[in-house]
Amino acid sequence: MASELLFYRDSGTAVAVLLESGEPVERMAERDPDVAGPGRMDVVLGRVGRAVPALAAVFVDIGSDHPAMLPIRSAFPGEKPVLGAALPVQVVRLRPDGKGPLVREAIRLPGAWAVFDSEGAHRSRTRLKALPADEAAVLREQDLARLGAQWDAIRAEAARPGRVPRPLARFSDFPKAALLDLVPADIAAIRVDGLEGTDLFDDVYREVSVLAPRWLPLVRLFPETGGHGLAAAYGLRDLEERIHRRTVRLPSGGSLVFDRTEAMTVIDVNTGRDVRGADADDLALRTDLEAVAEIARQVRLRNLSGIVVADLVNLRLADHREQVTAALKKAVARDRGRTRVEGLTRLGLMEMTRTGT
Repeated sequence: MASELLFYRDSGTAVAVLLESGEPVERMAERDPDVAGPGRMDVVLGRVGRAVPALAAVFVDIGSDHPAMLPIRSAFPGEKPVLGAALPVQVVRLRPDGKGPLVREAIRLPGAWAVFDSEGAHRSRTRLKALPADEAAVLREQDLARLGAQWDAIRAEAARPGRVPRPLARFSDFPKAALLDLVPADIAAIRVDGLEGTDLFDDVYREVSVLAPRWLPLVRLFPETGGHGLAAAYGLRDLEERIHRRTVRLPSGGSLVFDRTEAMTVIDVNTGRDVRGADADDLALRTDLEAVAEIARQVRLRNLSGIVVADLVNLRLADHREQVTAALKKAVARDRGRTRVEGLTRLGLMEMTRTGT
């Protein structure tokens, strides 16, 4: 499956879109510079605040709008936190407005090929599996050496007197975050729009040269042509609007209808105009196979999380039910979000859960 990563600007905001077989499957936009506080995976020197035993957590001031929550059992095993102490923490998850981020004391520094763990539990990135073992081993060790040096610099900065809270390392900066998170093992090209100058190209090229020099030959500037750039050439100028559409059309004429509730996302599958053939079972199977492929893509593109329930066209045959379930499991295999397909219920509802990225 050919994959391309595209960088362009949409209304002045830098955007990265991952394409698989020409279709967008993930989108990441540059963070609004007016948003205060650190982003996901950033490392911050925070100040320990009040402990809340009922939540088994300590709140830490990391410079965001609301104090961050740090689970006590993961950060202070067998000991009490010292109120007011400076503590390096990493942002694990950004939470809804009104709640501070979730942080941890164990620091994990992501690289292109490996993840450095401050407690020694280093791991390899999934994309290494596509390379020969000896080549993968070299890239992993080189990455861990670079990240280890970065960790030494972070500790030295944390020990230096100065303002608390303060940032120690940023991994949420664009385009670094896009390159670390969105590039798959089979990446064929990294294209950067030249419509609004070459500053975005320079930023991408600089980050690639540090994170993964082997990708440098894939980085290509897409020249502006007649006032049209990369987004227009790939049909992505309305992508942001498409991501929020309630109804998504299927190739054969059927459709998906998305409804978001507090507890889950519900997707209704309709056959629409697809009436080819007289066999109702074949029609249901054909529609549902198209539907689960598109559901897997939309779940990634919309970065849905939580429970996802799809009301498929009724499948009477056990073999057809197995085919559709297997097709969905295969389709979500490339999703970097943690996705679990539970299968079909007796009512024909396809259940799955996903942790967003």
